[in-house]
Amino acid sequence: MHYQSNRWILLVLLTLVPLFPLLTQSHVLLQHDYFLSDLHHSHLPIRAFIGREIASGNVPLWWPDVFSGVPLWAQIEGSILWIPQWFFYGLFEPYVAFNLLTCFHVLLSGVGAYALGRVMG
Repeated sequence: MHYQSNRWILLVLLTLVPLFPLLTQSHVLLQHDYFLSDLHHSHLPIRAFIGREIASGNVPLWWPDVFSGVPLWAQIEGSILWIPQWFFYGLFEPYVAFNLLTCFHVLLSGVGAYALGRVMG
C-alpha cells in the first residue's frame, strides 16, 4: 500500500516538471500578439479616453486617436453603453479602473450564479 502512494506522488511530480517554468513564471515567453497586446494597444487606451471624456462631461462619440478618428460607439472593445464602465473609468486611473471593473464583473457573476442557484433550487 505504501508503495502505491509513492508511485502516485512520483507520477504527480513528473507531470509537474514540464510545467514548472509556467507555474513559477520564470522562463515563460509571452509573444507580442498574446492577450497583453490587445489590452495595452486597444482596450486600455479606448477606455482611458472614455474615462477622460466622461470626467470632463462629454459623451464620447468619436475617438480621434486612431487613424483619422473612428466612431467610438461602433468599437466593441469600448463597451460604451456599459454604465459601470462610465463610473469606474470616470473616477479612477485606467489601470485601477480596469482592475476594479474586473472585480466588479466577478462579483456580479457570483451574485448572478447565486441567484440562479436559488431560483433553480
